[in-house]
Amino acid sequence: MKIAESGIILFSEHYEAAVAFYRDSLGLPVRERQANPTVLRLDVADFDATVTALRQKNILVSVDAFTWGKIGSLMDSEGNRIELKDAKEKQA
Repeated sequence: MKIAESGIILFSEHYEAAVAFYRDSLGLPVRERQANPTVLRLDVADFDATVTALRQKNILVSVDAFTWGKIGSLMDSEGNRIELKDAKEKQA
């Protein structure tokens, strides 16, 4: 798996306060606003090859297509969600 970018999607009990802190105090850009459990997202250089390689290792990967691209979802050994995204596709 060749990872082009990675990120942590952080969700909190006091969402607006957390957004304000990271955006206003730390100066980080907000790429997306959404409330869900924590997700580790990996932007991969070759989405289809990565999904195929993981499935060959008997890792269940569910692929969902959206207007802006595809997401491959899988779980780690403790049930934490991981999402794969094609690094070549830009989100709208």
